[in-house]
Order: sequence, then structure tokens, then C-alpha cells
Amino acid sequence: MPKTIPYFFVASLVYLVSCTVLAEPMPETKSSEPEKQQGISSHLNKINELAKFGVPGLALRWVESNQPKLGPDNFTEWLWWEQKRIQLIARLRKWQELIDRIDLNKKLWSSEEVATYDKSWFLTQKIIAHQKLNQFDVALNQIQNLLWNTDAYVDSDTISIWRRLIVQGFMSTGRIEDAQRAMRRYHQDYGTVSATNAQHWILLQAQLLMQTQRYQEAVHLLQEGKTVEEKVLQLMAKIKSNAITGDTVQLRVSENLVDENLSNQDYDAYQYVLLVQAEKENNLALKIDALESLLSLKNKNHLDSIFSDVDQHISADILWQDYQKYGLKLANEYGLLRGDDDAWNLKASNLFESNPLKAKALYAALAFTAQLEIHRKAALIQLVKLVEKQTDGLAVIHQLFLNSQQISNVENVPESVRYRLVDYALSNADIKSAAKLMENLQQPPEGEPIFDWNLRRARILILSNGYQEGTKILMDSINGIAELTDAEIDQYIQVVFDLQNVHQHDLALSTLNKLDMYTLSPKMMREIAYWKAESLQSKGEFDQAAYLFLKSAQPIDGTFDPWYHTASFKAAESLAKAMLFDDARHQYLRLLKITENSARKAVIRQRLQQLRLQQSKEHNTTVAK
Repeated sequence: MPKTIPYFFVASLVYLVSCTVLAEPMPETKSSEPEKQQGISSHLNKINELAKFGVPGLALRWVESNQPKLGPDNFTEWLWWEQKRIQLIARLRKWQELIDRIDLNKKLWSSEEVATYDKSWFLTQKIIAHQKLNQFDVALNQIQNLLWNTDAYVDSDTISIWRRLIVQGFMSTGRIEDAQRAMRRYHQDYGTVSATNAQHWILLQAQLLMQTQRYQEAVHLLQEGKTVEEKVLQLMAKIKSNAITGDTVQLRVSENLVDENLSNQDYDAYQYVLLVQAEKENNLALKIDALESLLSLKNKNHLDSIFSDVDQHISADILWQDYQKYGLKLANEYGLLRGDDDAWNLKASNLFESNPLKAKALYAALAFTAQLEIHRKAALIQLVKLVEKQTDGLAVIHQLFLNSQQISNVENVPESVRYRLVDYALSNADIKSAAKLMENLQQPPEGEPIFDWNLRRARILILSNGYQEGTKILMDSINGIAELTDAEIDQYIQVVFDLQNVHQHDLALSTLNKLDMYTLSPKMMREIAYWKAESLQSKGEFDQAAYLFLKSAQPIDGTFDPWYHTASFKAAESLAKAMLFDDARHQYLRLLKITENSARKAVIRQRLQQLRLQQSKEHNTTVAK
């Protein structure tokens, strides 16, 4: 049974040293490293070590488990822990979580207990998080409030950070003149920035020059560029200023793409340069190749942080248009006539293996120009088969069919394509899209049993809040089946677990009760009794839950297996909650007698102690009455 009864375990960390990655640059902070402060917990050394090993998620888990609760005696230490927490959340790019965490202590940041610098540091991280989420107006409003209401204790470095963030905010919201004015005033007041922030500041200036079409100045500013961001932006400035040929762009990009240390984000940035160059040259083949690669991105934030016009160049509609333009261009070259669908299809099928890009273009054009609907749908199916072969091909297909005006209605998507998109949506936990795609898919895809298909439909509906409808499909899935195998019952119960997980225990019990009409193996009977008991216990029906847990605990072959131990323990818990203390004690004592595991013995003894205290408290209450 895939939903297993939980046991405690210890996980070992292996192979961490070889997974070391560079730390994400954190927003500047003037405070010294917490580890250097006297009395700081040794835990923080471990946090830094885990982050250095390239496992910031594990480091954050360590913080969450060990950070002390805020109190008057540990205020300074708590702040150190909190700063580490925020830095790790930022490293993981969980921007909304970062905002929520800082807002959780909103009163603290407005109190006099926290030093001005610490307040400023945390509030600055929140502003940066808003910018990362493209909530630029919110970020600008917060920065301006900080500047207008600043007190004398805010130092010059902090104010300079806020003013640079304002420049970035103006640029990101298209307020170019405001950005220029803010940058000029910044230069007047501060001159150059510190070496620590020089690269970021140069990049920001170059981006502003690009947005005001001062491309040559941007090229000059970035001539010493060493980071990938600076290199790709300089290439883009050269493209815009006609200072470089297309062949040279491709050569420069190729030279950089062979770098084994190049991150996925850096790879995408170079692909974007190729895309813009291909668009400038009207090189449809190269543009489609780059666009397919970039359209599979789940998050374009990194590209947005470098280039200002990403949405103008990357979309499913643009890819559809380029497919069709290239397809019509090829049709001209091959002498294909509109309306001669068979000739188009034959040519595309001949190119299917030898030149997939040309085949995709012909199929895409045919999908929107064919005379007969059957030919249009067949062309779409062939196009999908080709795209699916590519790396992250299903992500591109998802964009093409669900995020494009070219496909205005999901009903226009061929059923075989919708089945593939359902799988993709489920693999990405996109229940909403899966439910939308399955609305009118009553029959399973070719080769899949109707029973399996109905279970999938039921699960998707339940997970998208369609509890009643999903439950009906689940129960109907076994109508007309005379006998169920243990494997089929197990599949059925997996969907019941979904009902339990969303606290629909009445519906879960109804679906489990329907299995009573079948002849069940002893193993399956005890498992079903257990899951029924879990729902009853969640509903507060402890008497009935205890009864079913006890039924589930009955040994099949006379041996006290792990299932017996767990079900008996759960029965004792339910009996205690039902205030049947003597019965609960009897169950615990039986388990204590036959249990060999010392850790479990300790837990049982602890429960017996709790039971004595609970019974004593109940007795005293009764006497008092």
C-alpha cells in the first residue's frame, strides 16, 4: 500500500562536498558575520557550511528547527538567526515566503527595540523581494515611504541602496525620464559606488542607456564586463547599434555556451541574444529554435532582470506565427499549393526524421490552412509528436495550446494532445489545467483501461475541489465489476486518500463502504478497516474508530507484525480519547509486553504516564462536581 504507516527515521547526508556551488550574491549588509559575534550558537556555523555545500534548503530547515523563539533574553541572537533565515529564503528565490516572513514580525520593525540599521536591512530585503516578483509599484511605494519618513539614524549607505532601488523601480515600470533624473541626482550626491556594488550599478546604468536607445554608450560602459549579465547586455547593445554581424553574434554565443560551469539561467540569457539577432535578420529557423528553448521556461525573472523587452519577444503566439511564416515560406520553395492538403502532408512526413524543424513549420501552417478539419487536427498531432521529442518539449506544447490566442478553446485541441497535456499538468502539480483539459474527456486514451482513466479523473476533480463529482466518478468506476483484485482496490484507495487529505471524511467513508460488497482478502480487509478508522477518528467518533482499529490489528497468521503494532497503538489512542482509560491501558500494556524495540517501549511508557495523568484529572473533576 503506497500510503504507508509512518515510522521515525534518520536521513544521512552524503556527497555534499562535491556539490558545492557559488552562493547567490546577497543584498549588501553592513553588519558583521553573526559567527564572529561573541556567544553566537555553533548552529550558525553548520548553517553556513550547509549553504556552502550547495544545499540552502537543508540549511533553511536547520534554521527552522533550531531558531529560538523571540524573547527579551535572546533578542540579539534571534536577530542573527532571522537574518540567516531571510538570506536563505532569498537564496532559494522564495520571494513571497520572504515577504510573508518579514511581515510576520511587522510590529517589531516599527518598534524601538530594534536598531535602525537592522530595521532597514530587513525592510530592504522585502523591497527587493517585491521587485523580484515584478511588483514594482509596491516596491517603489515602500522605498519612497522609507525615504520620506527616515530618521537621523539611517546611515548614508542604506539611503544610497534605496535610491538605487528607486532607479531600478522606475526603469522596470517604464518611467524612463524619472529613472534618468534619479540616476543623475544619485551621481551628483554619491559619485561612484563601492567596488562591492559596482557591477550591479554598471549593469543598471547600461540598462537605462539601452532603454533610451543610447546603444553605443552602453557598449562603451560594458567593455570591461566580466559577468554573464554584462557580456550578454553588451552583445545586445552591439546588435541594436548594428556594431556586430549575425555570424559574429553566433560565434560569441557559441564560445560561451561551451563553458561547463554555465548555469541554466546564463544559458537562457545567451539564447535570448540569439533570438533577438535572429529576429533582426528574419532568420526564422534560428528564431524558432531559440524561441522553443526559451518558451519552456517556467520563470523568466532572470531574463527580465537583464533585458527590458522579454515579453515582446517570447510568447506562444509569436512561436505559432513564426511556425506558420516559415511553413508558408517553405511551401513556396517546394511549390505546394494551398488546398492540396495531401501534398503538404506528404512533404512534411518526408522531412519528419531528416529535418524536424521544417516538418514542424509545414505541419503548423497546414494546421491553420487545411481545407478539412480532419487534416488540421492530424497536422497538429504530428507537430506535437515532433515538439515532444525535444528537451522540455511538453512544456512548449503546454504553452502553445494553453497560453495562446491561436488556440482559443481547449475543445479545439485534439484529444490525443489533451491526454499528453493532462499528464504534463499532473507532473507539475497544475491541477487547475488538468481539470480544464479533462472536462469533456470521457473515454481513456488508446491503450489505457477505463478503470484507470476514471480513477485519474476522480483524483483530478477531488484535488481541484470537485469533491462530490470526483467521489461519484470514483464510486462509479467499480460499477459493473464483479470482482476486484487487490491491485485494483489499492488503486481505488489511493484516491480515497486524496479525500482524506482534504478532510472530506464522510465522502471517504462512503467510498470505502462501497468495497464491502466485494469478497476481500484478509490483508485487504484489515487495511480498509484501518483507513475507515482514520476517518472516524478525524471526525471525533473515537468509539467506532477504536473498534475498527482493533479489527485491523487482528493478526492474519498469528504473528504480531508491524501492522498489528501500529493498529493496536492507534486503537489505544482512540480509546483514550473516548475516555475509556482502562481499555486503553490494557492495549498499551499488551503492546509493551510484546514490543522489543526500545524506542517504541519508551513511547508506550510515556503514553501510559499521560493516561494516568489524564485519568487522575478526569477523576478529580468528577469528584469536584
